[in-house]
Amino acid sequence: IREVESAWKSKDKLIRDSFLKLCREVNPNHDLSLKYFIEGTKQESIDARYGLYDVTEVQAVKKMLDAFINDSSFLDQFIHGESIFKDKDETLVENIKAAWNSDIEGKLRLIVQKAFESRNWYQAEDSQFIKNITLLLKSKNEYYLFNLISQIAESNDLRKNLFSFRNLFSALLEKEQVGEFINQLSQFENGKQVALWTLQQIKFSKHPDSEEIYEGGRNYFLSEYKEAEGNWKKQDNKPSEEERLYTKFQFKLEPEEEKY
Repeated sequence: IREVESAWKSKDKLIRDSFLKLCREVNPNHDLSLKYFIEGTKQESIDARYGLYDVTEVQAVKKMLDAFINDSSFLDQFIHGESIFKDKDETLVENIKAAWNSDIEGKLRLIVQKAFESRNWYQAEDSQFIKNITLLLKSKNEYYLFNLISQIAESNDLRKNLFSFRNLFSALLEKEQVGEFINQLSQFENGKQVALWTLQQIKFSKHPDSEEIYEGGRNYFLSEYKEAEGNWKKQDNKPSEEERLYTKFQFKLEPEEEKY
């Protein structure tokens, strides 16, 4: 690979793509291969992204995760491109799972944090890659949700973007955790509102325990549940997507009275 490394500097895209294919064929776990898979991904190269799926050795996986943590443009571009590649991105998550150890666990937690601290945090909000990372973390630690909330508590940027975690909270929350979830979120400004939104989102999700989780929050939000359910009955028993988007947009404009 080193002998033909200069091919990467070619102005001809076909030559650069051929070099990336060579890296995949010869040794995708080599430091140089990983270097150019990362650089190529930042340039939206298909071959570079496919090269990342071939990274399987533990040390190479760790270096790839370090790049997600330390190179914000790499993480942002990877998330940005996932609408095209998300089915294949599951291969990368499976490779991470196969290489699992405590170091990798710590790095994954940092990747989630970096994604939501980024100026492009709104991409992380709907990212299937980030969601799959958190589900992997949950599969190894059933209390990961509360580890995530602790991370949020320690970061100004994460607290500021608290509302953007609803999709993750909805995926991670279990019926036995509802009370503690509400209590822990209530420590944050607007945290109780985010907890309510999360429970409402779960109610209309495909979560196997959606109704039990939703009902677990009723005693904490008696008036809010009554008001929302009354409105839903008028709107065919569920909140419209337009209403959810409007409510979310309204909160972003004015999270508190007199605050914009």
